[in-house]
Amino acid sequence: MKKITTMILTLTMILAIFTTANAETVLSDIKVNDWFYDDVKQMIDLGVVDGYTDGTFKPQGAVKVDEFIKLLIVSMGYTTTATDSTYWADEYIVKAEELKIVDKTFINDYRYNLTREQAARIIVNALSLNENRPSNSYAEHIKKAMYDYHLIADKHKQDMIDCYSWGIMQGNQKGEMKPKETITRAETTTVLLRMMNQERRLSLDFEAKSISGYDGDGNYNTLIAPLSNGKPVNEIIDVAYILQKQIEKSKGAENFGVGTDGAGILGCETIEKREFVLKDWESFDDAALASKYTDFNFDIDFLDYKGKGKPYQLNLWKWHSNVISDERYKEPGNYCEYFMEYYKEPFYEVFKLLFEDEFNTAWEYFDTALKNRDVNYTIKETIINERRFYINYDNSGIYMSISLKGQNK
Repeated sequence: MKKITTMILTLTMILAIFTTANAETVLSDIKVNDWFYDDVKQMIDLGVVDGYTDGTFKPQGAVKVDEFIKLLIVSMGYTTTATDSTYWADEYIVKAEELKIVDKTFINDYRYNLTREQAARIIVNALSLNENRPSNSYAEHIKKAMYDYHLIADKHKQDMIDCYSWGIMQGNQKGEMKPKETITRAETTTVLLRMMNQERRLSLDFEAKSISGYDGDGNYNTLIAPLSNGKPVNEIIDVAYILQKQIEKSKGAENFGVGTDGAGILGCETIEKREFVLKDWESFDDAALASKYTDFNFDIDFLDYKGKGKPYQLNLWKWHSNVISDERYKEPGNYCEYFMEYYKEPFYEVFKLLFEDEFNTAWEYFDTALKNRDVNYTIKETIINERRFYINYDNSGIYMSISLKGQNK
């Protein structure tokens, strides 16, 4: 993301649509206590934007779609090619359509005033070209924070949620997004600054725990506890935090990851095997080989977290015990001892958190599955500590799922 100081020259050219006076003009309608004062002042101090000849800025003045598009395209550093059209904004619109920032499916006429929900779509499309879209684990919190969420058109709901999550647009002090109203000159100035400079963006402040980390592609993500019955399910974050911390005590070479919709750990015997599994593979044969070096993956679903089989799921493979490097555990019958020596810490602590006083009951089911050498599937489904505990296993592997407390029907 380019900083605002690198955009002065290009923005100066296009912000003429906001500028008809020199930088020394006293703006009579901009007050120190206005929420947009600092943003407008910064743009004025940089010589980028100014007021009108009558000494006003007209902060509540409407911004048209084509004006917004031109500001956005140039501020992002894109070059345009002149067209044969006599329409002043044509080359910028052509570029925006080429980049799929805008299209006629949500804006019929680029000469009309731009609404906030339409602006949200443009902003999201533009930022998505260079940044990962925000985690949707924030969605329920954000919907609750938007007083007038019900007024947003269905096709723009996700756009408004993403803009909120990115810290670009978060409404007024009452939580009103006013999606159908026209975006103003003051709001446009602020939005552009936040898009160009991540340090200007608003933070998310919800009464819920969160966890951050990298995914398999090296992207840094943050997940927040989802809501259930209006309250954050912080236990999901607690479990993820245990996985993140306890793998440091394990002998195995686990990898903890945070994606946009969930978190979890991947278990491999050695660092070399882990790095092989995590690298990008290009063929099915490589993927199949990589699966041989993976002992298990334990996942936490932050989006689809309700129901009997959610949000905690384990897939564990015993069938590839012949590729275990540790000579003591190459025989399948020794797999339980192998697993406990290499990976016990995170699982032991997670079971203690989830099952509390009934820990021994749940752990015995898991221990039995690890020791099992029968080729026939065994399935166990029961309620432990008000959680649905499901496990099936044979001599080749284990699948296990655990529900939230009370979510067992």
